[in-house]
Amino acid sequence: MGTWWELAWVEHVRATIPTPDDTTTLNLPTGATVLVTRRVSTDEHDRPATMGRRAGAAGQAAS
Repeated sequence: MGTWWELAWVEHVRATIPTPDDTTTLNLPTGATVLVTRRVSTDEHDRPATMGRRAGAAGQAAS
């Protein structure tokens, strides 16, 4: 059998106004707010193991 590690994670969520390029790329309506979520997973020694990022318009599913 292999070794198993316990992972923990923390999520940071912030709202921001998208750039004009982001508005076009994400097909957002004018004035929409974008939520950005970052999840950092750490191992049992508190070392970063993974980091993920998701962004999407507030009130819509993240992409």
